[in-house]
This record gives sequence, structure tokens and C-alpha cells, in this order.
Amino acid sequence: MSVPRKELAHVDRQAAFAPIAAETLQWLSEQCVPSVDEQVERIRSAQKRWHSAGRGVLVAIAVMGCAALLVALFRPAANLTFMKERDPGQLGELIGDARAPRTLSFNDGTQIVVQADSRARVMSTSPHGAQVLLERGALHASVVHRKDTRWTISAGQFVIQVTGTAFSATWDVSRERLRVDMDEGSVSVGSPCAPDHDLKAGESFEWSCPRAQAPADVLPAASESPVAHPSAPLRAVPLPVASVATAAPSSSHAANEAKSSASPAAEVQKPRPDWRSEAMRARYPEAWSIVLSNGQLDLPMSAQDTLLLANVARLSNHPADATRLYRTVRARFAGSHEAAIAAFHLARLSRAAESLVWLETYLREEPNGSFAADAFGRLIEIDVALGQAEGARLRAGAYLKRYPSGAHAAYARSVTGP
Repeated sequence: MSVPRKELAHVDRQAAFAPIAAETLQWLSEQCVPSVDEQVERIRSAQKRWHSAGRGVLVAIAVMGCAALLVALFRPAANLTFMKERDPGQLGELIGDARAPRTLSFNDGTQIVVQADSRARVMSTSPHGAQVLLERGALHASVVHRKDTRWTISAGQFVIQVTGTAFSATWDVSRERLRVDMDEGSVSVGSPCAPDHDLKAGESFEWSCPRAQAPADVLPAASESPVAHPSAPLRAVPLPVASVATAAPSSSHAANEAKSSASPAAEVQKPRPDWRSEAMRARYPEAWSIVLSNGQLDLPMSAQDTLLLANVARLSNHPADATRLYRTVRARFAGSHEAAIAAFHLARLSRAAESLVWLETYLREEPNGSFAADAFGRLIEIDVALGQAEGARLRAGAYLKRYPSGAHAAYARSVTGP
């Protein structure tokens, strides 16, 4: 059977191009597809690069971890912060409301509720606690116990040391009387005017300091107007031996002090004690001693510092100097908030008739001041003491209208009668 001419021509063309196609495929194979050895070498090189990079990443991670650990171990802990209801709290800010309680929430879980018609301030914070000043009224504290917890609640001359507990404290500023009611845990209460006392869960206790009475020769006559008195020159009064906090040094102690005094550099570096910081810690005898030893009693001061120094003198049992300092505030800073507060405290150092004038002066200058309720209640007591029954009933009725749940409400009701 013969093959068609067209098919023979096609076979001839395939035979002619076959060698060319084979050579082309060989060239492409050599250029584009690496040999097995080359592929193995490339894989090994890539593995080396990855192993090297992996070791570097591991080392970097380890270094970063160590650095983070060192930072966590040696970074100083931050001081506690707190919220006043929904607002950030500020140190030294007055906290209190005549009508409703105010809650302070600290970031360690501690809560302090300042009751209605009370005043308090957070004076300082640390990583382990805070210092709270209860100016008057009541508060309830729920302090979370942690390692090295250190909280203090100060009220007048009293300092409550807290490590982790729940309790209520009530401070009657007009009578300088503190009451503590324990819910759980324990506290220690200290004061220059009373021995330290420890309280445990379920216990309650009251403390009071005797009110200092100024000598007769430093008080003006009852008929004289309080604001008419100029400030008398101040003098330094030596501290009685019993009120000095430091005891007489022993011979070895004296030798050590003599040795330390021989080093001027050490004396220069030693921080100078500050009476203000001692006063804020309710260490009034120590603060007064610093004032006298540094000769600061006659130095000109601001209204705030003069008032604070007068409080220190009063609470460290130096009523004569306290009276002069309060009068200095009245004379030098007449019309100021500090002058009104000085009038209230002068009432505490005065006899009944003069005390009445000072309290009325305070209420006239600050009718809605922080001590208004206490001044009003004290006026009722003075009227009763002076035999002014009708005046006492009128004041008691006015007091109950303004402060129906005040600290003197029960007494006022007893005066008004059925």
C-alpha cells in the first residue's frame, strides 16, 4: 500500500526538526533547572541562615525578658491614687457634704466614706497607704490589708494606726473627743494626752483631751470687743520637762552626738526638721519644740502658717501663746477666712461670756463655715450656763431648723422642751 505524498512530507518535517527540539530542551534544562547537587546545597545554605537567625531572635527575646524583669524589680512603686465619687481626688482637698456621705475609693481597694456633715482631707499617699485628716464629724474606713500596709487617720491630737481593717471613727471637734468602733481587724490609737490603746474587732472606745484654759492675765475683759484687741508681742515660753519628747542623753549617746557634731559636712547634709510636717502628723509637742529651738515664734508668717502655729500651741498645751497667735491672725489678716477660724478657736480658750462673743463673731463672719454647726451648738450650751433660758430656747429652735441631725440636736431638743 502506498503512502500519500502529503503524509510523507509531514514525516519529513518532523524528522528534520527533532534534533533541533532535543538540543533546545537540553539547553533549557541546563539553564533553568538546577542539578540535584545544586538543589541540596541551596537547601543547606537556607537552613544555616534560618538557624543563625533563630538563635539571634532567641537571644534578643531573652535579653528583653531580663530587662523587663529588672525594671519590674527595681522600679519604685507608685503612690496610691484615689477617686472622690467619680472624680480624681486631690491631696489636701476638702472632702465633705452637709447633706450626704462622700466616698473615697483608692486603687488598692480601700474605701473611706466621709459621713454627712463631716470634713476630711487626704494629706498624703504612699505605695503602702495614705494619711487622712478627719477635721470633724465621722468616717468609716475599710482598709485592704497588704504587705507593709501603712495607713493613718488623724483627728486632733489622736492618730489611728491602721494595717488592714474596717472601723468607724467619730471626732467631736468642739469637745476634742474621739470615738472608734471596730468592725474587723485591729487598730492602735495614740495621743500625747492619753496612753496608746489597741482595739480589736467588736470593741469600741472613747478618748478625750482636757481643754486647755488660758490664764486670766492673758484674757481680755468680758466687756471688751474681741476684734478691738491688737496682737500682743509674742514671746518664747520654755517647754516644761514633761512635754519635751526627747529624754536626757546618756553618756554614750552624748559621746556619739559630740562625735557627730565634729563633722560639719554631716551636719550640713542632715535635713532640718520642719514644724509644719510634724503638725500635719498630729505631733504637736514636737512641732512646738522645733519652733522654739529654731527661733521661729517671732518670724513673720502667712495667715495660714500663723493659724497653724496657733493650733500647734493650743494642742501642745500652750494656751497663752495660742491666744496671742490667734489674736495676731485677727489683727494682721482681718476679714480673712483664717481670721474667722481664729475667732472660733479663741472661743475655746475663753471664759463663757467672752466665748459667746467670739462664737457670735465667727458666725457673723462665716455663717456657713465649717465650724458653724459646732459654734451654734456651743452657743446654746453657753446660754444655759449663763442662765439665759429664753435665749437658749430660741437658739436651740433655730439650731434644730438648720441642723435637725446635727451633733447638738439631742441637746437642743432637751432645751426646747416638749
